[in-house]
Amino acid sequence: MAEEPKALFKRECLCKRVVYEITAPARFAGYCHCANCREFSGADNYPLIAVDPKSFRYTKGSDNITSHSMSAPTAVREFCTTCGTFLRYSYPENDWLSIPMQGLEGYDGTNPPPSFHCFVDSKAPWTKITDGLAQFGTFPPK
Repeated sequence: MAEEPKALFKRECLCKRVVYEITAPARFAGYCHCANCREFSGADNYPLIAVDPKSFRYTKGSDNITSHSMSAPTAVREFCTTCGTFLRYSYPENDWLSIPMQGLEGYDGTNPPPSFHCFVDSKAPWTKITDGLAQFGTFPPK
């Protein structure tokens, strides 16, 4: 029997009913400034890492997840049904999942470090980006 890949990253929701892990290195990391991400995060940006969907797995509570599509074409966010913790974001046009950096065990800000800001055309008017990272009006290029 093949051995399960070792988890590089792990996260649980606030009520601990849902747990997931990621078994492959993150592809990239950055900050999204789109209106939807700002709205649901309550911040001027959403810090994310991007991972291969095949490396993502729920290890607990997969029956305690709800999803919501809120932007075209059909971006889907998943949440814990009990506590509302945001778990992941997927886009049908991308071959990666967006995972929040916050509370992600194993992510230390350098594996990989954030390298861009996306959707800066819709950033909050008070946001000043001064860190020298690349900036994109929409998704970063593949």
